[in-house]
Amino acid sequence: MENTHSQPVDSVRASLSEVQNQLGSAAAQAKDRLSKASGQVQDQARETAQSVVSFTKERPLAALGIAVGAGLLIGALLKSRK
Repeated sequence: MENTHSQPVDSVRASLSEVQNQLGSAAAQAKDRLSKASGQVQDQARETAQSVVSFTKERPLAALGIAVGAGLLIGALLKSRK
């Protein structure tokens, strides 16, 4: 009688083990993808920062004008929210 009950239990255990393995594999793949994406975002941010520094050194007055314009725009947007 114990054998008839242990077969379904063994089957469930095997299924759970398979699901656990699949989830572990999916989690590892997601971790790898996120790691690669994070590296790409960091590289892009670094390149953008270097571009901003270069632009600022080459055209300081234009950079100042852009900064003032952005500040005025942000200030106007924040003021209109109140």
